[in-house]
Amino acid sequence: MTRFIHDQFAKQYLSELLSPLGTVEANKEVSSEVRYIDLFFTPFDGENPRRDELGLLGRLTNTPALFEPFRNPVSKNEIRTCLLKLLTLQQEWERQANRNQARISEDQLPRLWILTPTASANLLESCNAVANEAGIYFCGDIFKTAFIVIHQLPVTPETLWLRLLGRGSVQRQAVLELEALSPDLPLPKILGLKPRPSRTALYYNIGVRVTSNVGRTTTNLTNSIVKVRGFQHNPC
Repeated sequence: MTRFIHDQFAKQYLSELLSPLGTVEANKEVSSEVRYIDLFFTPFDGENPRRDELGLLGRLTNTPALFEPFRNPVSKNEIRTCLLKLLTLQQEWERQANRNQARISEDQLPRLWILTPTASANLLESCNAVANEAGIYFCGDIFKTAFIVIHQLPVTPETLWLRLLGRGSVQRQAVLELEALSPDLPLPKILGLKPRPSRTALYYNIGVRVTSNVGRTTTNLTNSIVKVRGFQHNPC
């Protein structure tokens, strides 16, 4: 249930953040066996000032992209499933281009971003993933795949919107920073409506209940914490 709540939250949260920059499709179906991409993003043409506001997340939206967020550390099997979705989609695009007697350049092909709270060195090494900068690991260019290891991201405004998808102390720190932002900065609706929500309300809306004793947090496993409409859960 915890993974289900995080999956629903992550999809609506990212949808709201990215929709000013391009077209967002949640649970996009790809052919062969029926499979669903958690979030598929197509950028609008031209420059968009909102991209800079999203920091690192905005930098991930320069090209069409698959976003696959995970509540728990991603496994090898889950990585293979995500790669299968990417390759199936690329094949669909290439077939469509051939029918239209057109060509797709490498730069036009979609990229896969796997968002995971942590990833072991062995896992990353098995994917030949190399750190481009702290917390960002790219596989060989032919695979067009990268890992965002959220708990390794530096604590800067540039990474805030991605760290909110972390766990435990990483997510709590991001909530503190979010609470301190300018009241004029619009928040995704899923984080709370105006007036700006309190820290406790932010935790509540993200799917974490703040306990009043010993400073701990507990995950509420009821559907009432994150009220997300319009999505059906399709596991990666």
